[in-house]
Amino acid sequence: MAKAEYRILTAAISIFKPRALAVETVEPSTIEEAMSTSEWRATAQAEYDALIHNSTWEQVPYHLIARSSGASGYSK
Repeated sequence: MAKAEYRILTAAISIFKPRALAVETVEPSTIEEAMSTSEWRATAQAEYDALIHNSTWEQVPYHLIARSSGASGYSK
């Protein structure tokens, strides 16, 4: 294939090249912003449910964590 034919073929292919759709996603910057929308609330709940279901971690009352870790600011 000659260089001129290659350039024409390349130019013809790039004419029909699909362009990406630009979609701007704005993520919340605070937990209050996230929990104010049902979509983010549902996502957070699904994530929490998956963690519990998979036994990734278990929920422990805060006072047990504070006693065992020596967290500052905890008073009896």
